[in-house]
Amino acid sequence: MMNDLEFLKDIFKDQRLHLAIGTVTSIGLSQDGSILRVIINILPEGRPVVAEMTFADVYDVTFPELKDLAFIGMADGEPDECFVLKLINNKQEPIPKFAQTGDAVKYARPGKKLYIGSDTKIGLARPNIEATNPLVLGDVLTNFLTNFTTRFVSLLTTVLSDIPTSVCAVAGVPDTINPALVTALNNLNTQMQSDITTYLQTSSSNIVSQISFTERGV
Repeated sequence: MMNDLEFLKDIFKDQRLHLAIGTVTSIGLSQDGSILRVIINILPEGRPVVAEMTFADVYDVTFPELKDLAFIGMADGEPDECFVLKLINNKQEPIPKFAQTGDAVKYARPGKKLYIGSDTKIGLARPNIEATNPLVLGDVLTNFLTNFTTRFVSLLTTVLSDIPTSVCAVAGVPDTINPALVTALNNLNTQMQSDITTYLQTSSSNIVSQISFTERGV
C-alpha cells in the first residue's frame, strides 16, 4: 500500500519550475515608472523569461545591471508570473569588506556615487523629492574646524598676551583698554578651547556621527 502511495506521489509530483538562478540580459522600465522588467536567462539551459524586479522596500531601490546573477521565483510555477527575488554577489561584485567583518553596510554599486544632482547616484531623500545637497563629510569638516578654531584661539592668546593689564587698571589714560573687553576675550578663549575638546577631539561628543559613514567621491 505504501509503495502504491509513493508511486502515485511520483506521478502527480509538481514538475513545474518555481525557483531558479539566471543572468540579467535586458532591463526595461514601464512608462508610468511602476514596474521594472528584466529578461533573465535561466541557468544552465539559458532559457529566457521576463521577470518583474522586486526590492527590499518600495523606497529602497537598486536597479540590476546586465550580467547580474539573479535568484527568481515563479508564482505557482507560471513563467508569466516571474519575479526577481534577490541579486547574487559574484567575483565582480563581492560582498563589501565591512560586511565581511560583520558590520551592516549599504554601498553604492561600482561606478555609482552619493547623489548630488540629477545623475544616476544613490539619493538620501523623501519620495519624489530630488536630493540636491551633498552630505557633509565628517572628517573633512572636523579637520577644517580644528584648524580654524586652533588658529583663532592662538590669535586670541597672542592678543591677550600683548595687552598690558597694568594699563587697564590706570584710570584717565587716553588709550586705556576697556577691562570688560579683556574679560570677554579671556572668556571667549576659554570657551573656544573647551569647545575644541568637546566637539572636535572627544570621540563620544564630537560632531562626527558614530553610526553612519560616507566617503569623498572621486
